[in-house]
Amino acid sequence: MKKRLLALTMAMIMVAGSLAACGGTDAPAAGTDAGTSAATNAIRPVFCYFGPAWFVNFSMHCDEEGSVGIDGGWGATVGPESTFWGGTWICAANGTDNADVVADIMREMTMNPEVMKQIVIDDDDFVNNKPAMEEMAASDYTSKILGGQNPLPMYCEGAENISLDYLSNWDQGCNEEFQNAMKNYFEGNYTYDEAIAEFTSKVETKYPELASGSAVATSETYEYESSTGGKVLNIYCWNEEFKSCITDHYSKYTEVDATHGTITLDGATVDVVWNITPSTDNAYQQNLDETLLNQSSAAADDKVDLFLVEADYALKYVNSDFSLPVSELGIEASEYADQYQYTKDVVTNSNGDLKGVSWQGCPCVLFYNREIAKEVLGSDDPDEVQKAVADWATFSETAAKMNEAGYNMVATVNDTYRVYSNNVTSAWVVDGKINIDANIEKWANDAKALYDTGCTTTYGLWSDDWAKGFYK
Repeated sequence: MKKRLLALTMAMIMVAGSLAACGGTDAPAAGTDAGTSAATNAIRPVFCYFGPAWFVNFSMHCDEEGSVGIDGGWGATVGPESTFWGGTWICAANGTDNADVVADIMREMTMNPEVMKQIVIDDDDFVNNKPAMEEMAASDYTSKILGGQNPLPMYCEGAENISLDYLSNWDQGCNEEFQNAMKNYFEGNYTYDEAIAEFTSKVETKYPELASGSAVATSETYEYESSTGGKVLNIYCWNEEFKSCITDHYSKYTEVDATHGTITLDGATVDVVWNITPSTDNAYQQNLDETLLNQSSAAADDKVDLFLVEADYALKYVNSDFSLPVSELGIEASEYADQYQYTKDVVTNSNGDLKGVSWQGCPCVLFYNREIAKEVLGSDDPDEVQKAVADWATFSETAAKMNEAGYNMVATVNDTYRVYSNNVTSAWVVDGKINIDANIEKWANDAKALYDTGCTTTYGLWSDDWAKGFYK
């Protein structure tokens, strides 16, 4: 199994513990005092993490000695609600001078069912091809880190239940800043109102259009003249995940070094340059935006050809002329008909044009520690464990049992966030202004209760302390 990739940025995923055993059910009242907390951010073994298939190789350290996964110590079951986390979409830059190569990458990496199935086998992933995944779900495929379990049927079901009705351009910044502000509330440094004030200030600084109430769901548009003949394919991304996928599964690619390669298509060879900028502090988008703004005047070999986006900010590029409809590359709807609908909805613009494609499907499951399940719940069977997390009330009761036995239910409050944010009934921005959905408020209350009762911590995702639960 591959060494895990360095997790530089991903939007967050979570589940909620909400009820009496580990807290109340009401949203925080205005003016709630910061108070004092008995929680100590204790580092204890963790019962469960919530994540999609890519979480296995990307985060769970399953190839490292002493990890839970290396001996098949994890199980997977369905969580209390449907949710998804992440995914990477391939977009063609308007003005690319290598449209034929970009189109071939899109076809081979997201529409070839044999490549799709091989990615699952090699990487424990779940991919964006419904017939291929249903075939493998019914096969004898098993996951080593899950002790021989086949999680694909759960992923297949979850992919059909994902809704993106309230996706907006500003999701990444709003999600990040809300969790950052709430940390001070959880730890007793702020009242709830003070945390909300900090959140609002940070988001309005990040997105000035929200401060003025002038935010709109589309970006300014730019028109470029198409061009051909470029001998360099420039790919913009934020980490090496896509590069590793291309290296392993795109047969026309030859690696030269860490940031260079070649692609030979129909007898012609182009040089590939990987422009990798970490997403920390929005650096990736800032670099990409600056480069795309200069696209029309850039030399042929300097033009952006292909760039990657995530769901939390995809609409920013989809609803602009920065990206090309895949139809402009000669890709017909029949070629991507087998892809899961939500993965197409993410990158469909207001005119109904598909502006990108993804090789990944990212419905989430609950990964649980089998030994802890046997000790506390009496069974590590996925169906039996599911009964202990079937809804939020039961999840909360189970969290209390884990706490009493000396385990954290989840590694951090941040492991509970995205289930709430993926099940809202309104967007982060309504009528040009910041909007805090009732379910987001509910998360703040429930997460604080989990923390206050010692069921979890406030460590950040991707931190060393958060990751300790992946080890025995």
